[in-house]
Amino acid sequence: MTIHEITTNLLEKHHQMNCLMDVTKLINNNSASNLLFDKYFEFLRNILGIEKACLYIPRADRWFGIVDESTDTLKELFDSQDTQDIKLQKLISLPSVVEGFHSMVVVFHKENPIAYALFSDIKKDTSEDRSNFVITLINIIAVAIENKFLFKQQIDQEKYKKELELASEVQQMLIPKSLPTNNKFDASSIYKPQQSVGGDYFDFIILDEDRFLMCIADISGKGVAAALMMSNFQASLRSMYKRVGSLKELVELLNESVYHLTLGEKILSFFVAVFNLKTRVLNYVNAGHNPPLLILQDKTVEPLSTGTTLLGVFDKLPPVEEGIFDIGTQEAVLITYTDGLTDLSNYRGEYFPEQRAINIILENFDECASVINKKIMKEIEDFALDIEYPDDIAILTCKIK
Repeated sequence: MTIHEITTNLLEKHHQMNCLMDVTKLINNNSASNLLFDKYFEFLRNILGIEKACLYIPRADRWFGIVDESTDTLKELFDSQDTQDIKLQKLISLPSVVEGFHSMVVVFHKENPIAYALFSDIKKDTSEDRSNFVITLINIIAVAIENKFLFKQQIDQEKYKKELELASEVQQMLIPKSLPTNNKFDASSIYKPQQSVGGDYFDFIILDEDRFLMCIADISGKGVAAALMMSNFQASLRSMYKRVGSLKELVELLNESVYHLTLGEKILSFFVAVFNLKTRVLNYVNAGHNPPLLILQDKTVEPLSTGTTLLGVFDKLPPVEEGIFDIGTQEAVLITYTDGLTDLSNYRGEYFPEQRAINIILENFDECASVINKKIMKEIEDFALDIEYPDDIAILTCKIK
């Protein structure tokens, strides 16, 4: 080897070392991924004469560099490569259909590709040593970018977990912890959120010695947004019911509150009823909710569907109709529930039939609301077995004596 060749070789090693040091500094300084790619491309251009390069990180679905081709076309190319061939950590020649790119290197972590590096033609005199260095450099940069993505993903997951914990605490404060029981009526609830934070809400409010209000709602969405919506809705409900003259007016005001808060992006179904213990009359409005059931002592089953449409869809509701039902001297059971109950399916794909809940109530009509709910919950568990609930399940039951 001549002195010139030795000098050239040493100079190239020097460039390689400087490049590795620069890349290491960028990684240690937690520099942006595009800066890592820029340093990598600078080396390719200055040392190997490569004019065009790009890097694809599949887990983040992110491209770096110049991509004239349709990215979908390139992804199809990646998927079509022989796994055994691309795992050999060598330069792979690309078909002529990939305009502007001639070679590719695939970086693997265990069995999964974590990066695809493409570049234009390399100088013909490029040695195997240079090619190996390029592959090493690609591996370092690809793993660094992948790790940055995974770290960000972990941070985002932790942040989301904290938000869910906070939202769950908010929701637990909104759901009544105990419901009234006396010689005139008793109430009981079941609440099974599909996630740690669900979109179902119910409430039970003693208005005065003769009247109580019960309601249930199913808010679109889950998580933090649903919890915040629920909190706002409960606050609106509890402040408004004291100053309105009818359930019709209450529902209209609640709709305006929901619409102005979300501008139609969040909607909810809602059922609200007031029972007068003295007159034995039930007044209610159903705003797009699956009809609650009023089951009387004589085994009459009345679906309560009178009302209006979902809340939050329009700034002004269509005409609201208030339902009225006189139960007379009979005892009655009022059961309200969200669609998580009827959307529940078993391993045969059959949905939980409403009639099963009705049968349990009829068979246990003399029992209190708590016992009835326990038997309904047992029926739900026997029906679904180990199948995960597809949605929140909320049931609010009141036994009127």
